[in-house]
Amino acid sequence: MMFDQEGIFIKGITAATGSSFRPANWAERLAGRLCRFVHRKMVYSPLLKPCVIEGVRALYLAPQLLEQQPSLFWDLIHFAQINDLQVENSTKINLDEFAKVHPS
Repeated sequence: MMFDQEGIFIKGITAATGSSFRPANWAERLAGRLCRFVHRKMVYSPLLKPCVIEGVRALYLAPQLLEQQPSLFWDLIHFAQINDLQVENSTKINLDEFAKVHPS
């Protein structure tokens, strides 16, 4: 799944070693925090959804997630930080400020 829109992508690869993050369904579990069920099927929010980037499981965070669910947004950034996951940011949101305020 590819996204042409801006957003933040948390990739399931550790920054230091390049190893895959476990468990394998971590992105689906985290995206489930905003999902809903329609006719017994899980539907992910457009603000937070699992994806695959170049064969690597990832989690997409829309910039609007910060406006609508700031606590969840920063919880996910903190999750990436403490697990040393790669983060790609194509937004104007300054994630370095969060790291200064919330050191791991």
